[in-house]
Amino acid sequence: MNETDPATVSDARLQAYVDGRLPPHEQASAQAWLAARPRHAQRIAQYRALTEQIAALWPETLRERVPRRLLRPLRRSKRRRPAAVAALWLFLGGMGAGSIATYLVQDWGLRADSLAASSQLVQRAALAHQLYVRDADHLAERTAQNQDELLGSLSRRLGMKVQAPRLEPAGLTLIGGRLVPGKTAAMAMLMYQGSDGRRVTVFWAPDTTRARDTNLLYSREAKVRTYYWLDRECGYAVVSTELKKDELAHVAQMAHDQLEK
Repeated sequence: MNETDPATVSDARLQAYVDGRLPPHEQASAQAWLAARPRHAQRIAQYRALTEQIAALWPETLRERVPRRLLRPLRRSKRRRPAAVAALWLFLGGMGAGSIATYLVQDWGLRADSLAASSQLVQRAALAHQLYVRDADHLAERTAQNQDELLGSLSRRLGMKVQAPRLEPAGLTLIGGRLVPGKTAAMAMLMYQGSDGRRVTVFWAPDTTRARDTNLLYSREAKVRTYYWLDRECGYAVVSTELKKDELAHVAQMAHDQLEK
């Protein structure tokens, strides 16, 4: 019985099927194998959903070359190079988005619904940022004079403490804030502005959480750059259309360090 027989479809072949790398003449065998095994078919469907979510969340990352710092150790030993290159290729170069999805599900415990929630957080934060960034005069509530009142009001509406990270070391001053629509409930938005007029918004989304904290993640759609992270209490996003990636990363790290104390 050969490897393409429905009774003996291997995990490697199934993964190739998820990634779209399975030769056309073997796809029918994989489909027949899955049709007879609903539990496995459900797992494969989940992997495919994750593939789509990963491609949407990190399109730039998936197209990036392997960083030189990761390749440097491979050049230190010619004797070990073949095996090391093969291992690195299998893990980085040879992993399609579907393979990465499998790794995330099995080893990191991520689910398709978690990635979908993250994607919605990024999309809604980006939309709100673009809506209000050019019209700060129409923020529902203004600060400087009434910062405590603003933060108290947002905290009561979200049912959690909303605090304004101090971003003055990055040249940013809090100028306003308001509630904006979230996935299933309201999000809080605070807007900061630099002396040069460039603006950054920080979001709290209590309806987007993770049982295990994430690190800072990056997303870009057109001109909108977003750094975000999730913890057990909330999802957070730091958004700008005007700051460069490294500038926004610095601001996001400052906010993250203060809000995750």
